[in-house]
Amino acid sequence: MTVAGDALDEADETVAVTLSSPANATVATATGTGTIADDDTAGIAVSPATSSTSRLRTSEDGSTAAVDVALASQPTGDVVLDVASSDTAEGTVSPATLTFTASSWSTVQTVTLTGVDDNPDAADGSQNYTVTLTVDT
Repeated sequence: MTVAGDALDEADETVAVTLSSPANATVATATGTGTIADDDTAGIAVSPATSSTSRLRTSEDGSTAAVDVALASQPTGDVVLDVASSDTAEGTVSPATLTFTASSWSTVQTVTLTGVDDNPDAADGSQNYTVTLTVDT
């Protein structure tokens, strides 16, 4: 039996096969069962990926950077991600939420990071802030 793969993260499925009315043969066992193991994993795909040595940069002049977000597998319902900055005095994000559906789960949505001039009269050097994506439950 061939299993048709999909991108839906779901529970394993049980399949039953029944043989009946064979031609020119007899069937000793007419029913068999098996399990189709799900090989999809829920997750969020973010590009460009960042690390402690590779970071996106914005500046106090209002420059921007962009992050593309999609889901790693197809959901069974809508998935809403809240997008937030750890320090809105240094950098903001837009939009504040991303919504993915069962049909748009792999369509990339862009989050824009914008640098903020937190104190126009003083230079405070480079400041880090973090952008978080959280599933809205």
